Amino acid sequence: MRFTIEWGEPKKVKVENGSVQWRREWKIPYNLRPGFFAFWTKSKFNLKGEGFGVYKDGNDWIFTETKLNPVLFRKFPGQPTPIEVEEVNLPDYK
Repeated sequence: MRFTIEWGEPKKVKVENGSVQWRREWKIPYNLRPGFFAFWTKSKFNLKGEGFGVYKDGNDWIFTETKLNPVLFRKFPGQPTPIEVEEVNLPDYK
């Protein structure tokens, strides 16, 4: 089964240890939940290691991706790059 994930805009979130990270979310459509959770059950160990997670919000299930920097979000085929980054020249550290 293939899923077309329409991520929300990345947002800064404070995680349990107090650090700030970036998270984007996708509300799993009701009709895709059985297939999604079959996939999640089979792949969750690897997905969690890559920063993905799932949580319940009321009656909705939310699929998340969390990274230290929004540039690190995984790009899936057919999806735009989340953020364009310009080259920045920093002064030498002394």
